[in-house]
Amino acid sequence: VRDPEAAGGGPRHAPQREVLKISGTTTFHMLSLTVIMLNTITLTLEAVFISRQDFRSACERAEMVFTGLYVVELLCRLHDCGWSIRSLEERSWNSFDLALNFVCVGDVALEQFTGTSSHGTSVVRLFRVLRLLRMFTTLKFLSKVDRVLAQAVKEMLQFGLVVAVCLYVFAVLATNLLWDNPDDEIAGMFAHLGMSFWSLFKMMTMDG
Repeated sequence: VRDPEAAGGGPRHAPQREVLKISGTTTFHMLSLTVIMLNTITLTLEAVFISRQDFRSACERAEMVFTGLYVVELLCRLHDCGWSIRSLEERSWNSFDLALNFVCVGDVALEQFTGTSSHGTSVVRLFRVLRLLRMFTTLKFLSKVDRVLAQAVKEMLQFGLVVAVCLYVFAVLATNLLWDNPDDEIAGMFAHLGMSFWSLFKMMTMDG
């Protein structure tokens, strides 16, 4: 019997088993979704009872727990991809999570060590509700949500551009026609291009 090592020119290695990624399991996705849903409910209740100081304090303590869970979730994702952000699946969403986690951890640290909370970072925390969209996509509940959102934003930008061009054209026209109107109020509303643009915008939105 020939030695397989001699015949093959060296030792034969057993096939390596692929290590299961923690973040790729159904359990991990379900736990993440549960945390996000609970956080969303907490943010909703905080908004409903925003005037109650005791309830706000309880929500702040809950937010610390959620922030810790989000950090653990992101660390699991980074561990599974070899601690490389570029290797993350859905890199745009995970980069958003990473930045958001930094801000939220900074907000919690600021509140704990100085006793104050930044209003700006408190608003940023509310954007965690948007994480629901990513989880829906991951769990195939709304597999086309990313494309729908991208298309909606594109169409809204195009519509906004059309509205802006129309307002500009009519603002130039109104300025030339009404800047010297005998009525002082009308003349003030269309005294120059900026005022005409603003006046037409308020008319369009029925504001005042």
